[in-house]
Amino acid sequence: MRANLQAMIDACRHMGARVLLVGIRVPPNYGAVYGERFYAVYGALAQRNHVALAPFLFEGFADRLESFQPDRIHPLPQAQALMLENVWPHLQPLLLDPRAQVKQ
Repeated sequence: MRANLQAMIDACRHMGARVLLVGIRVPPNYGAVYGERFYAVYGALAQRNHVALAPFLFEGFADRLESFQPDRIHPLPQAQALMLENVWPHLQPLLLDPRAQVKQ
């Protein structure tokens, strides 16, 4: 996962794009240790590559079952606005100012 994300960051940068890394957490059935190690990869990659990070796509609604499909993993269309609220504050500066600095 780390190598795949790094390859995507590298490919985006190679094309001249600014990068916003959007973090996600795995379901709790993966175990606490694995879940925390998985989640930590996003912060570590963002810091190492000096890219913007939206820490958690489902922040504030991950526990609301009514926002997800029956698999309890994939969000329903009505959750799009909630995801936008989590991503927009990190994306907007990259869109408005090409020289926007990443806050670490």
